[in-house]
Amino acid sequence: MELRESGVSVLMAREDLLTLVHLLNSGFNVAGADDATMTLANGSFRLKCRLGSGFDLGHINEIFIQKTYGTDFRDKVVLDIGASNGDSSIWFALCGAKRVIALEPYPESYRLALDNVRMNGLDDKITVLNLALSSVKSKADFAVSSRNPNANALAPTEHVVKSLHIVFDGSVTIETTTVPELISYYSISRVDYLKLDCEGCEYDVLRNLAGEVWPLINEIVLEYHNGLSDLAELMERHDMAVISDGGDEVMGILHAVRNRSRD
Repeated sequence: MELRESGVSVLMAREDLLTLVHLLNSGFNVAGADDATMTLANGSFRLKCRLGSGFDLGHINEIFIQKTYGTDFRDKVVLDIGASNGDSSIWFALCGAKRVIALEPYPESYRLALDNVRMNGLDDKITVLNLALSSVKSKADFAVSSRNPNANALAPTEHVVKSLHIVFDGSVTIETTTVPELISYYSISRVDYLKLDCEGCEYDVLRNLAGEVWPLINEIVLEYHNGLSDLAELMERHDMAVISDGGDEVMGILHAVRNRSRD
């Protein structure tokens, strides 16, 4: 389908167009567009999104309209793993976070995140790193789907490949880091909020997270991509209470908070 905005003809998938209409009805407006991207504005902030590939518009709906990650981040330190175009990091900062460390390994998404952070004047609160999260600090091949860049992953899960029919048609070599490395390098005394939307890395990262690191994390919200497996039990074993599990047996959102009475 075709949308004409400020003299620019923009081709959009039907799903993107429907999501855009919903966003426009929810207070967003189109601040600019070209043949590959569209910039949406709402009040004092703006977000540049991809069109024709990925799920950027859908993520804006989830984060800013449905408020998937919540709304109160006052004075919190956030690790945003899987930052994509920077939408979630910007949301955390706008909701009061004092510091956001954002990881986005895919170069195209990383550059878009940098642009969005700078466009909103949030460089002092958000640090965007061109890294992937893993259980080891290293280099790795990162699977790329040119059609669905939001699904790019270190190790695409069976569900993503077979059920969602995501085609990975390329790869890039990226650097990986770890939660302990981030905590040490940025002198973080406590991670108030750990967001994991890393297309499968959640299993490797959490299963291999050292016991002494767990008490430094207050809250985790993650999207699981290949079933809950042992994730909920793992969090409970490290004195976190699972307060919500929204999704199905293969893919969904898991939310856990530290048991303060024992902290």
